[in-house]
Amino acid sequence: MKFISWLWEIPLSVASWIFFHDMKFILGRLYTFALSRMTAEAYEWKTFSRQTLARPFVLPIIATKGPRWNTHAILLTAGPLEVEEKMSFDVAAAQASAASWSIVLYANPGYQTVASIESFDVAQGEQSRDVFLKPGLYSINARYFGVSAQPVAPSVRIDGIEALRATAIDRNANELYTDLYRRGGWFYLALHYYVFHMLRFRRFLPQSFVRREFLPVGDPGTTFRYGAIRAGEHLEIEGRPELLEHYDVYVTLYNRSSFPVASETIRDMSVSMAPVSGDGFYLFRLRRKAQTDAGYRDEWLNVQAVRGPLADEARYRSASSVSR
Repeated sequence: MKFISWLWEIPLSVASWIFFHDMKFILGRLYTFALSRMTAEAYEWKTFSRQTLARPFVLPIIATKGPRWNTHAILLTAGPLEVEEKMSFDVAAAQASAASWSIVLYANPGYQTVASIESFDVAQGEQSRDVFLKPGLYSINARYFGVSAQPVAPSVRIDGIEALRATAIDRNANELYTDLYRRGGWFYLALHYYVFHMLRFRRFLPQSFVRREFLPVGDPGTTFRYGAIRAGEHLEIEGRPELLEHYDVYVTLYNRSSFPVASETIRDMSVSMAPVSGDGFYLFRLRRKAQTDAGYRDEWLNVQAVRGPLADEARYRSASSVSR
């Protein structure tokens, strides 16, 4: 029966992959055109929120540009900004605003990752960090994990002149993920139909291909673990003491349309998440803590998608909604 199902699942997955990349090309051009017209907004920090998704075409653009939604970090964006030599960031403001954070620069219009500043690389008491760049246009993505009571986006200077002012952030912006999965439909399912089967058969595929297709837009300071999960299965998560000593661990579960359906910060070495109601996939984000320089080791984290009784019935996590 499995072989028979593959006769139609594999061709549909190939068609989905083609459809996704066609839409990514078309919507990417639309996104680039829109950015070229938003010259005033480029010099303002924007917090990703429900208001962002209310704009025309934003949801389908995100569904092709960065479909593995980060439910754990508040996302801040700015740009594209013209730079001749360097950008300077008020890292002290970022340090005071989040327990863990990253600022990543992307070259326009191709959106290649060119540089990043990570919270675990910033020395205590450091006020500003310079990033030297080739002349060109650059976009900024800042990700704040574990925000403080009054978080702010950092001020940014370009070639010695203030370009972005420090801006207060809505610390509840990620509430948009609580019901995002309800926005699904045939379009988003068709876009991401291939992802589940790609992860199911990843051992037969080049790992570079799987990583390129699945992982989010580049964040060099984050380590990822990921895989497929079938309807009725649940995740059993076992971590070594070294893992939680040196890393913050976050996991998000997605449905077949790549919308988040559950989210958890892992604070215990043994966690069972509740069974999922439909096929999908999971993504772990591991962020190194500031007080350590330990490199991540795969044996520190054991993840299994299993069917059967929960290992810890009293501590299971609900997979019916997304939590911060």
